[in-house]
Amino acid sequence: YLYTVHLKPKTWIKNASCAALVSMSPVTSGLAAWHVLCNGQVAGIIPATAATASTAAISASATAVATTIPSLTSIMKSPLLFLVVALFAGIMSREILMDITDCEG
Repeated sequence: YLYTVHLKPKTWIKNASCAALVSMSPVTSGLAAWHVLCNGQVAGIIPATAATASTAAISASATAVATTIPSLTSIMKSPLLFLVVALFAGIMSREILMDITDCEG
């Protein structure tokens, strides 16, 4: 409803919002991977029996990983930023091209 009523009539805002939504998908994946690196495991995925049996191994590996975890600012300076900008530009140009073909009928 919000998109159809408020954003769709405003061409540039509609195009930018669609491009931003698509281009942010690698960021969400990157943040999920960063979370796994910070915590050493994915919550709810490891069965309880395996988690209790290997608590010492997990804590040891988490300690080893904690020393090599990149900061969030270094992640944003990585090739991930280039991917986000490239996706935004590609989707934005596609949205503009679709608007042009819609105007031509």
